[in-house]
Amino acid sequence: MDKKDPSEVKNKKNQESAAGDFIIGLVLLALSIFIIFESIRMPQKGRWGFFMGPGFLPLILGLILLGLSFSLIILSLNSNAPTGIVSLFQKIKEGVESRRFLIIAGWTAIYVILTGTIPFLLINFIYFFGIFLYLKAGRLWEILLLSIGASLLVGFVTPWIFDMPLP
Repeated sequence: MDKKDPSEVKNKKNQESAAGDFIIGLVLLALSIFIIFESIRMPQKGRWGFFMGPGFLPLILGLILLGLSFSLIILSLNSNAPTGIVSLFQKIKEGVESRRFLIIAGWTAIYVILTGTIPFLLINFIYFFGIFLYLKAGRLWEILLLSIGASLLVGFVTPWIFDMPLP
């Protein structure tokens, strides 16, 4: 029998965890930089200029996220994050839940990018239909009904209840 040393297994899990922290840190770093640049581009209001505009709070939050991202990256590098990246990706590749998450996250990213370029109800329908179809939420006619219902809920009912504009 091939028995693994418990300390070796624990070390591998720690390296995979550090690798995950490193990757998430890089994603959060990119997000914080995006937030900072977009908040600076927001309009300024009144005598106080930027401090009274809508970009001030996102700027503060972006700077906090930037600092936390850097600390996460540094801590993960101190825990040998690069050595666990390959085994982490192998583990993610083998996991059904991970693959499902990545596909839905990618589908959501495409939805966000296309929002505003395609009519809102149509992009909502395509988004919901794609996710419900991927998750096998029912038969085709049920998926169509669910997609239409969800699109109408997001496109008409929610904006009407909360009195908010659509993209």
